[in-house]
Amino acid sequence: MPKTPSEELFELVKSLRKSEKAHFKMLTSAFRSGQQNELYIKLFKIIDEQKVYDEQKILEKLKMSKLRLRDLKNYLHSRILFSLEVYYSNKSLRSEVVSLLEQARILMIKSLFGQARKRALKALQISRKSSMLHYSLEALELYLFTFWRPVEKTEMEKIYKNVFREIRETVGQLNEYYDIKLLHAEMYLLGIQTGGNMGDVPEELLKKKISGYPWLVNNEKASSIRSQIVLLRQRYIYQRFLNNPEFLKYLNASDELFRKNTLLKKVYYRDYLTHLYNFISINISALSLKELDTFITEVEKLRTEMHESEFGNTSQSFYITKMRWYISNNKYKECLQYFKNTPLLSKNLSTSELDERLTIKSLLIEASLLGKEYKTALNWINSLLNEGYKTTRTDLFCHGRILLLCLHFSIENYDFLPNLTLQAKRFYKKYTAQNKAFDCLLDFFQKKEAAFYFANDRKKVLLELQQNLSELIKDPKLKIVLSDSFDYLKWLKTQLS
Repeated sequence: MPKTPSEELFELVKSLRKSEKAHFKMLTSAFRSGQQNELYIKLFKIIDEQKVYDEQKILEKLKMSKLRLRDLKNYLHSRILFSLEVYYSNKSLRSEVVSLLEQARILMIKSLFGQARKRALKALQISRKSSMLHYSLEALELYLFTFWRPVEKTEMEKIYKNVFREIRETVGQLNEYYDIKLLHAEMYLLGIQTGGNMGDVPEELLKKKISGYPWLVNNEKASSIRSQIVLLRQRYIYQRFLNNPEFLKYLNASDELFRKNTLLKKVYYRDYLTHLYNFISINISALSLKELDTFITEVEKLRTEMHESEFGNTSQSFYITKMRWYISNNKYKECLQYFKNTPLLSKNLSTSELDERLTIKSLLIEASLLGKEYKTALNWINSLLNEGYKTTRTDLFCHGRILLLCLHFSIENYDFLPNLTLQAKRFYKKYTAQNKAFDCLLDFFQKKEAAFYFANDRKKVLLELQQNLSELIKDPKLKIVLSDSFDYLKWLKTQLS
């Protein structure tokens, strides 16, 4: 259901960071004269203080009609966006190029073609160096138009063919780039069809879909740097989903590309951070804590060079990876402590993106459950299950219900298990595709419950479950369920020790 303008305004105000709010207030202070300006500033303050949008309270405080309030809300929305536009201007190479192109246009309107040409040429140099194809094309066109005058006919003839040749080459590179981006979209949509997990796409279906994209399988090199980066990532993803060790080759090729040209890290920082995150995730078990901290320091250094709007919460992903490192090295208390001591994780948890929030809670459950801090584990399990987005990450919610069973088993609340198992099975059948790993775990709690009350029988069924899971984990797709999401074999060891 589409959101109302009031809801959109409320979301916009609540999305503002402290620095953005400060800039908005500073900018509006220059327009304090006039009742309209006073009112929209007052409206901003009221909405900013509200936890839930309440229009009735706003009307009472401002003492105005709904019709007038509607106009005021529209005005406030536009002023906030204008403030953000000013705030984020000239913060990156991209915005510098946009500014130069706009200046060139204005100078051409004023018939100052020589000055316009200089700015178009500078925009072209920056966009080429940074492989920003869209702006290179625009800069070439503007540069050509600065000669589009009878008095400069001779000079225009000299450059005409060269400029159009460059335009054709740039258009070719853009087509190439978008072919690869289309491939990315196709693979994403294919994953959505299987519940958002590309790992669940049947191999034959994946190969059939990809066969129409020779870019992916013939190892042909793209002509622009940006296209090469995107293409390497697609080849990496494709081979990873096929469980082909060759994916490491593309990860290393991407790494080499970034190391050869350090400017790429700044220009294509999102691609670089994605590459770095993939590299760390693949090598997490082999990395030392010192090496991991070095990577995180590099991310933070890059963050200081980017504007917060462009960087977003990217560093949070690397902090989450550090939590994974602690768990993989059996440092459960350190993981929980690290979460508490890292404000970007603990203080920003409620405002994090849903997927990251669910991932963090899952890691906290794993650390506390394996670390035998059962009260903490119960709190985080309840927090996860109360999120209310069951159809978004059904895998994590299914894990949450099974981990609740593991928790009550660990503290010997066996009487709770039949009812909780029934609830878990209902959720599993309703929301999740059939999975042998989930079947095995749920069958254990449902069918072996009678053996839990006696030590020898309990150990026997636990060993049986351990053997079954050890067989299932040999399947790479089931390994994701039994090890990557939560290490059930580690939990079994805590129960058998």
